[in-house]
Amino acid sequence: MKIFNNITIPRNYKDSAIAIGNFDGIHKGHQKVFEKTKKFSIKNKIKFGVLTFSPLPVMFFNKKIINFRLISENQKFKLFEKHGVDFVINIKFNKNFSEISAKKFIKKIIHKKINPRLLSVSNNFKFGRKRKGDVNLLKKFSYKYNYQLFNIKVFKYKGIIVSSTKIRKYLQSGKINLANK
Repeated sequence: MKIFNNITIPRNYKDSAIAIGNFDGIHKGHQKVFEKTKKFSIKNKIKFGVLTFSPLPVMFFNKKIINFRLISENQKFKLFEKHGVDFVINIKFNKNFSEISAKKFIKKIIHKKINPRLLSVSNNFKFGRKRKGDVNLLKKFSYKYNYQLFNIKVFKYKGIIVSSTKIRKYLQSGKINLANK
């Protein structure tokens, strides 16, 4: 698996299927995104990549947070590989990056730098300055920039949405079995 620590990727990695997210913990919801994206990449004979961020945006904005991550970055990359990811675009989340508007993120990074054939996100994905971007904005620009969008419904376990945030809360309150499920 190839890891790019910036958004400049070689031409042969463009026109790929890209899943975007923080992917902390690689829980069942993330795995659902990966499965659908990987299936599309195999069917269309293209590479499967992940666009992720380091540090996690919430950690960048709140320096007081400690022991926040569910898994280390190294563990995350190993799990990406286990789930068939061909390459990772690991964007350094810093002040400059945090100020990019959602529309500029789509135009300058998604379209001009990565130019994917497919984008996969969960339907609660937010991005861009002040988290103004969402699935609807990605859908709107999909026609202009010629990518397909997979808006993957959140995964639920016994009616409860599975998310890294929920898993962290269960762990903090000592509900280890529930976090594991």
